[in-house]
Amino acid sequence: MAPLSFFRYTGPPLALPPSITRTFIPSPNGQLELLSAEPPKNTTPRKTPLFFAHGGCGSAAVWIEYMSYLAQNHNIPCYAVSYRGHGASWSPWFLNMYFTTKRAFAEDLIEGVRFVREKEGRDVVLAAHSAGGALSQYALSEGIGDVRVEGLALLGAIPAYGSADVNWNWMKNDPWMVIRMFFKHFGNPMSPLSSTRLVKNAFFCDDCPNEKVAEFRKRTPPFESFAWPNGLMSRFASPIKILQRINGWGDGERLLVLAGEKDIMVTVKINEKSTEEYRDAFKELVQIKKIDAKIEHVTEVDDSESRGEGVVLSIVKGAGHHMQNDLQWEDGVERLYRFYDQL
Repeated sequence: MAPLSFFRYTGPPLALPPSITRTFIPSPNGQLELLSAEPPKNTTPRKTPLFFAHGGCGSAAVWIEYMSYLAQNHNIPCYAVSYRGHGASWSPWFLNMYFTTKRAFAEDLIEGVRFVREKEGRDVVLAAHSAGGALSQYALSEGIGDVRVEGLALLGAIPAYGSADVNWNWMKNDPWMVIRMFFKHFGNPMSPLSSTRLVKNAFFCDDCPNEKVAEFRKRTPPFESFAWPNGLMSRFASPIKILQRINGWGDGERLLVLAGEKDIMVTVKINEKSTEEYRDAFKELVQIKKIDAKIEHVTEVDDSESRGEGVVLSIVKGAGHHMQNDLQWEDGVERLYRFYDQL
């Protein structure tokens, strides 16, 4: 799909590899694209499905590598939804999309989660990236659709306390962003990603080939919401409420914070701060007996991972913000699998 347009995309949907299936699910406003990856037919599938939530300027297709790998190598049923205006889902007109709120996108996300819950007969492990991580935290905190999850993985996710630092980091690395957006591209929110160079600067490590970045751009929408990121600037979710929406507490960890070492926006420092918020919330909930779990002190597994107090913090060495599409994606997906496997 061609980025930076003021018109809805009307061409054919993105071609998918044989390992991925596209279907459509109903929502109150239109059909939503649902991608799925099933384990090989001669294997026994894992019981708990993995559900992926994309971030801003993305689509369900950003998860193709992770979904294919986890289904084929670890027998996990995998699903990903595209919110309205993204991927092959129904699309509002430009101005309607411009003012679409985080609540509307969160409802699209929950429509997908509930569909898979009914199909598979059990709650999902939810893995969410960037502003999709914000949507997931917001939806769980607000109790949208009364959804619960078996585990929550936040990959380069905007922290629950707000995106001000994230936005500032992006602007520091692209100082012409605001001028370009409003004086060259007439306010189109896709302006910061209007070239392969800008996409690489924001989302990928320095060593990622331009050809790979250009291929990734086919998974991005022609325009984006401006109200969505503005609605995330200050605190939008409560870690206390989120942790209470996760099933199965006991020993071990049920929340993963996965960071890209070279992420220029949601930096390692921001991920560490988010982790501390969740660990503090976990300890409080255990102490007041709101969740039945054992507090295991934080231990350093190695220089890229720590575990304890309900949360795994793991750093993908060398990876940029879009770690699931960067050169190091196999390292990231294996870290996600280790978290899933210990649930």
